[in-house]
Amino acid sequence: MRPKLKHKFRDATAPFRVLPDFLIIGAQKSGTSSLYYYLTQHPQVAAARGFIDSQKETRFFTRHFKQGTTWYRRHFPLSVHKRLFEMLHGQPLLSGESTPSYVYFPHALRRIARAVPEAKLILLLRDPVERAFSHYRHAVRLGVEHLTFPQAISVEEERLRGEEERLWEDENYTSFSYGYHSYLKRGLYAEQIERVFSYFPRNQVLILESSDFFGNQQEVYDSVLAFLQLPGHQLKGYQKANAAPRSEDVDSATKMKLQAYFRPHNEKLFRLLGRRFAWQEPSSATEVYGATGVL
Repeated sequence: MRPKLKHKFRDATAPFRVLPDFLIIGAQKSGTSSLYYYLTQHPQVAAARGFIDSQKETRFFTRHFKQGTTWYRRHFPLSVHKRLFEMLHGQPLLSGESTPSYVYFPHALRRIARAVPEAKLILLLRDPVERAFSHYRHAVRLGVEHLTFPQAISVEEERLRGEEERLWEDENYTSFSYGYHSYLKRGLYAEQIERVFSYFPRNQVLILESSDFFGNQQEVYDSVLAFLQLPGHQLKGYQKANAAPRSEDVDSATKMKLQAYFRPHNEKLFRLLGRRFAWQEPSSATEVYGATGVL
């Protein structure tokens, strides 16, 4: 079917399509593209599809929410296709999408909870220092960042001042810097996950560590399948989608300052989850900057 006809068909049949069973909601630059790619290799997972053949990020609950749920349904399988698959195979057919900004942007989680309250949510968390630098390099490649990394993180507070408040107050407000220049803010995981738990029970949320995923894709993939109650599946190969530089490229002084900046936020994450991640240091380590200090 020609692309234009395919899109028209999806638009016409949107009311008869399912909503997602799972969403990968974050964090950005943490391996979400690779995990979603692996999940779509499973014979019982239908990839989200849109204007391009396979569209990982629908961004419905952030950028396109005004389009309505009928627009959102166009990305997923027909209800009759799901029923036929399950009748023929005696196994469930799941659909899902991955938009890693959902955990970060105001209103997104509330919208998800209202539209798909039974959906399972998956998060990958990466060392926030590495995540910040990877985000920065991505912004440079896109042409939306012209400062050096130390300069960019030093002016982040000024760039973002008042933006989150405006976003909460006005659902139609958009903020360029809140999306593209939020190198540090997106790494404040505890406050984002607290918001997740305010809308969804913990047993509906799976939180993974990116370094575990990058180190053993099959093992982490298996744990995700178990969470989704899908049978095991052997991946044929492993690849990193949207691979980006690690923080080794950051100068040591900047890296130390970032580690100090994130330390209290990492401790808050530990208290929230009762679990330390590989990047976390003991809380007794000397802090170079204050708990909320700006670099």
